[in-house]
Formats: sequence, C-alpha cells, structure tokens
Amino acid sequence: MVSTTRTSGGRSSDGQEQDNFARAVDSGIRDVSDRTLQRDLTVVAALRQAGATVGPTTAERDRMRERVLAEFSSVVHEGNSPVLPLRVARRRRWLPDETRGRVVVAAAAALCLTMSLSGMSVLLSRDAVPGDALYTFKRTAESAELGLTFGDQPKALKHLEFAGDRVNEIEIMANQADSAGTWSAGQGKFVRALDDFDSDATAGARLLTGLALHGQPSSLLALRTWAEQQKTRLAVVRAALPTPISSRLDSTLALLDRVVARASGLSNRSNCVTITSGVRDELGLLPAKDACKPAPVDGTSAAVPLPSVPALPAVSPPSAVVPPNLLLRPPSVNPVPVPAQTGSNRSGLTTPRSPGSVLPNPAQPGSEPLRPEPWRPFPAHDSPKPAAPLPPWILQPRLLPPG
Repeated sequence: MVSTTRTSGGRSSDGQEQDNFARAVDSGIRDVSDRTLQRDLTVVAALRQAGATVGPTTAERDRMRERVLAEFSSVVHEGNSPVLPLRVARRRRWLPDETRGRVVVAAAAALCLTMSLSGMSVLLSRDAVPGDALYTFKRTAESAELGLTFGDQPKALKHLEFAGDRVNEIEIMANQADSAGTWSAGQGKFVRALDDFDSDATAGARLLTGLALHGQPSSLLALRTWAEQQKTRLAVVRAALPTPISSRLDSTLALLDRVVARASGLSNRSNCVTITSGVRDELGLLPAKDACKPAPVDGTSAAVPLPSVPALPAVSPPSAVVPPNLLLRPPSVNPVPVPAQTGSNRSGLTTPRSPGSVLPNPAQPGSEPLRPEPWRPFPAHDSPKPAAPLPPWILQPRLLPPG
C-alpha cells in the first residue's frame, strides 16, 4: 500500500503527487488507497499492453533495420548524402588577463620585427640592380616615395633622381657583364633599366617645362644641365656595350637630345610675346616657330603706341573768402545825427532812444559816460592790452515788428 500525505488544506501538493505516481509506475504497484492514482496506474497498464500487441514483431524490426542499413551504405558509397553537418555552437573562449597580455606582447613583437625587416630591406635594396631579389622591393619603395611627394617641382626632381639611379644601375651592370663576359644573359636587364629611365626622364621634363611657363624659368636651365650630364654618362657606357644594347641606348640618347633642345628653345623664347605654339607632346608644349616679338617690360613703353590724350588747362583753385576784421578795420561812423534834447523829463528818467540811434561816445566832450554792461565785464588791471583799439561805438540791432 502506498499512502499519500495531505497538506493542511486537505489537498496533496503537486510535487508529492508526481513523486508518488512515478514511484508507483516504476515499482509496479497496483493496489493503492488513492483513487486518482489508481486510475492513472490503470491507464498506464493499458497503454503498455496496447504497445506490446500493436507494435511490430521481432521479425519486422529486423527487416526494417536491414533495409535502412542497405540504403545508408548505398548513399555513403555514392557520395550524395543529403545529410547536412551538424552546426556546432561556437562558444566564446574566455582568456585570463595573463594570457591576453602575452598575446598583446607577441603581436607588438611581431609588428616590430616586420618593421625592422622592412627597414633593412630598404637599406639593402639601394644597391640592387635589375635581376636581383631585392630590386622589386626597391622599385616599390620608389613608387611609395613618389606618391608621398607633393607639388609639381618636387615630383619632377624626384623623377629625375630616379632616372639618374637607372643610369647608375646601367653602369654597374656594364662593369659586371664586361668582367664576366656574359652579355647575352643580361640584355633584358639593360632594356628594363633603359625603359624605366625613359619613363622617369619624360615625366620630369614634362613637369619642369610646365613650371617654366608658369613663372619659373630657372627650371629650364636645371633640366638642360641634368640632360647633358646623363647624356655624357650614357655615351661613355655605350662604347662598352654590345650592338643590340647599343641600338636600344641610341633611342635613349635621342630622347636626351630632345630634352636639351626643348629646354633651350623655351628658354630662348622666354622674353618673346609668343613662347609656345600650343602643340603638346610627351615632353610638354612645343616652342613657337614664328619670329620673336619682344614682350613689353614693366616701366617701358609698349610696342604699340598709345593714343595721345589732350592736356586739360590748369585750373587755379578758388580764392578763399576772408571775412573783414572789425577790430582792426572799424566801419565808418553812422552819419545819422542824434536829435537834440529840448527838455528834460519831469520824472527824472532818461529819455529812451529810438531804435537805430547811436550810443554816446565818451571821447567826445559833453557825452554821457558809458554804463557797465552785464554781458561785457570790465577788464582787469593785469589783463593785456588789446593789440588794436576797440571801436568807439557799437550799433544797436534794429528790431523788426512781428508779422
């Protein structure tokens, strides 16, 4: 008998019921006190009995197994298995701090080693010639150096520098081939060096002639001097080269002759009105072929006289209007006489003067003394005397009637 426990509420917990059911099924107990558990065990027993009777027999199972194995063997031999490989979930591996630090140090060391090897390769490849293992690395370094050069003039000088290096390589190969006596084995190397020389010389000449036409005529002199030097060096090497290489070298010497002629022609027409003809080739613009007309120089008259302009008559500035100085040149005395007084005012007040009358002059006998005026203070004792005497009279302004 399997006894089940109850909770305080009268119902057994779900976990306990599941444990009791599993224990009863595994042990094969049939008689239990719980009706619900008894019913579940009965269903389990019925399902087991149905599975034993309805399922395939032993012979049927063996037949199906043999058929599956036969199909599997045929698929494996033909190599057309449709079964895809299982995808294994990738898990990120956690690395401790010490391991991570070692990885960083190893990566930094590898980077430093690579940079040091690159620097050593650049140093060792300076003397490399066509056919050497480091010559390709040398040309790559030159291309990178040219790409990092900015400006037409620096680029042109860099092209000429690389062309001079090709002449050095030709001289080295000529000495090596002459001492070993293996001219036929190194003809391809000479041709490669000459091709590179022609390419750099053409690019440098094109840039320098363009700069000369934009206000830098000194570049033509530098280009002509460089071309003459390289021509002299190659002419010395040509005497020691075999016939096939000498024929190829003649085209390079002809290119240098063209560079010298182009620089000389543009330099001779630098003071002309027309310098170039407008036609361009691989070396740049061609010099003009017409007669040279000198260009006008700043500060001198032009080649074509300018029309004369009639000169305008000189106009004297108007004289300034000078106002009269009343202190130095007083006006004439007003000839209007002052009416005589026939009688005195009974009130004892002075008779008011009419507008426009003349004030009394204290210098004349019988005139009234001047009274102090509030707007004109008396001069002090220490004040300087005026340079000119003051006018003996002052005109009283005439009052106009309103309207």
